[in-house]
Amino acid sequence: MSVALAVLLFVPLQEKRSFWDREVDQTFEANEVDVDVWVKRLAKLGLDLPVELKGTISGRLNVRVPWSKALDVAAWNADGSITSKRLRVAGAELNDLNVALSLSKGVLTLTDLSFRPDGLRTPIVGSGT
Repeated sequence: MSVALAVLLFVPLQEKRSFWDREVDQTFEANEVDVDVWVKRLAKLGLDLPVELKGTISGRLNVRVPWSKALDVAAWNADGSITSKRLRVAGAELNDLNVALSLSKGVLTLTDLSFRPDGLRTPIVGSGT
């Protein structure tokens, strides 16, 4: 049996999808980026953060968004991790921040969260939605 015939017989045909049925699948990486830059970009997308952030962050974020629902944040899916040597969150100084995050159906979940508040030697760990 020829290779071409084997391919035709055993490889399922892939249906052609329209542009709107496809999705964006993009990974972003950052190293010591001013968090204010990201806060402003998120605000342009209609995502206003409920707390003030100041400092620098590093990390990776993989985002998947269907083209047909690009403006619907509830349709977005994302996962990644963020680290920061020093980050101010709602006025509180956090040192040695590490967090894994995921976004699904409009809900942001933080897992594997650890940081050391200013003045403490023992880190705080936790997770939440």
